[in-house]
Amino acid sequence: MSKTDQSRRIKRRIRPMPRRILKGVVISGKSNKTVVVKVERKFMHPTFKKYITRSKKYAVHDEKNSSKVGEVIRIVECKPRSKTKSWELFKVANTSSSPKDIPEESKRESKK
Repeated sequence: MSKTDQSRRIKRRIRPMPRRILKGVVISGKSNKTVVVKVERKFMHPTFKKYITRSKKYAVHDEKNSSKVGEVIRIVECKPRSKTKSWELFKVANTSSSPKDIPEESKRESKK
């Protein structure tokens, strides 16, 4: 292998895979630097042709503890930070104060 071939190989950089970005609602913020985000997705059932909603909860790293329960945020995939955390806060999409987005536990406490 000549010297020019080696230099070409070194200069060529491997591009990382694009990171996934998801949008969800913060449902818990009790841990330090961690929030739990609920992400919903809709898909059509292959047989019945009706839309089905499925949700999944992700543990998200929040370095500044800036997000609160009920906020809609965007999260981005990152290298694993712990056993359960492999997502981090990208940005706060908007602050929602509607009772629909607040978890049931908070509603029960306010009625007492």
